[in-house]
Amino acid sequence: MKLTTLAIAAALVAPAAHAAVVTLDFDGAVNTNITNAYAGLTFNAPGVGAPVRTWASPGADTPGNVLGLSGQNNFYALNQQESSAIDIVFDTAVSSVSIRAAFVQASDFFLNLTGMLPFMAVYNSDVISAANRIGLVSWDIAADACLNSNGLFCQSAYDTLDFSSLSGDIKAIRISGFAPPTTGVALRRSIFDTLSYDTPGGTVAEPSSLLLAGLAGLALLRQRRRNTPTPA
Repeated sequence: MKLTTLAIAAALVAPAAHAAVVTLDFDGAVNTNITNAYAGLTFNAPGVGAPVRTWASPGADTPGNVLGLSGQNNFYALNQQESSAIDIVFDTAVSSVSIRAAFVQASDFFLNLTGMLPFMAVYNSDVISAANRIGLVSWDIAADACLNSNGLFCQSAYDTLDFSSLSGDIKAIRISGFAPPTTGVALRRSIFDTLSYDTPGGTVAEPSSLLLAGLAGLALLRQRRRNTPTPA
């Protein structure tokens, strides 16, 4: 009986079980509509009026495809100023999400124009609005050589844009790039690949210290009773 009680206590103090993480690299079929291709997710392109697709790219984070749009000249390089953003909506809210982001810098045709950086905006609703936004994460690799390439074509390194919510209320994200503040032409265009998020389920609650103390006391009491001589 002592072993049974202690085993229960040990099980209760075991580390909480964490929800699994889903990772999508989009490296399946090329130029394929993925609006509802992944269970639990919906991909939208509200400003373009065309479906979100996969596109083959030599600059992908994992060899193969990146996320992109149909109906625009740049197909996988996004620019919010041209209303080319991708919204990803979760059927069930999650508590953490990340996506890999980089940017492509155009040729010297755009020399001396201020640039843009990839970003991920996070929302606690499937309605994308400023009122529902709970996070905003931007690409940030200060030493990247592509930041100062003197107008030559280049692609930056990939940065992980990630956000976590203790409330587990992440319902959607929007990915695109910040548009230049003073010009109608963007120097940099954003690329996105490799989405990761946690599955629903949360963690197993840990017991209170009073419960553990009670179990330990019960084990000690049973041990003493077993060692006490039986009256004649």
